[in-house]
Amino acid sequence: PEILRRAETGPMIEEKEFEAKLIRPTVAHLIKKYGLHYDKDIVVPSDDDMADRIYQAGLEFAVEVGMFCQDTSRCITWSREEYEEGMVNCPSEAVIGEGFDAVTLKARVPEDKIPVVVSGGAVGVTVNDELFIPMMLSYAQEPVIDLLEPASILSVHGMPIKAGSPWEILGGWKEAELSKQVVKMAGRPGMGLACVTISSTAAGQISPSNGAFSPSDWHHCSVISEFKTNYELLSKVAHTTMIGGNIEAYLNVI
Repeated sequence: PEILRRAETGPMIEEKEFEAKLIRPTVAHLIKKYGLHYDKDIVVPSDDDMADRIYQAGLEFAVEVGMFCQDTSRCITWSREEYEEGMVNCPSEAVIGEGFDAVTLKARVPEDKIPVVVSGGAVGVTVNDELFIPMMLSYAQEPVIDLLEPASILSVHGMPIKAGSPWEILGGWKEAELSKQVVKMAGRPGMGLACVTISSTAAGQISPSNGAFSPSDWHHCSVISEFKTNYELLSKVAHTTMIGGNIEAYLNVI
């Protein structure tokens, strides 16, 4: 509730000003302040000092910029102390999936010997309906894959799936039905599923997350590039939090 409150009461700013007056100059300033640079000849950097400076620059950037809520034209901000407290108290592991097929996702650090948890799938790529099951089964039956990331179906009951329409809700339920059919065929009925891949609205996410998918699955709650959110995404977060679901918070940087 406190985050939602800040989306209503934070400093007002126009979206273009957020980009031009906060993001760009802050990035330029911090790159110079912390001496950050990119060396194209080093594919995997291993400079610990550089890593520490990137961390400090990122934390300072988060404090100065925060996040922009498109629906209220306000900045959601946190203090450095709040970020640090959040990192200290952030859960270090999560159980995804159910029963014998459940996996424990653990926080890893550089040079960690804990094996990675592997997700596999078409990651939202649209496929013709008749290809969904054979394509996803090819992933689910591979022992190296721990979690399944479904493709996106195109239609439900012969109708195209449209964002914000009842067809999106029915499409989400169909996605769950097909995905569960796939993992059952693969002999891994409790395998964790990413969801809801087809949804672009809060309703499309919330409806199938409230019965078709399980809280133990991993629920997509993204951030809009760059450093923006809106009521649709915050509604997804609110719902997934209330059902005790696993949240996959991700950012596709432009």
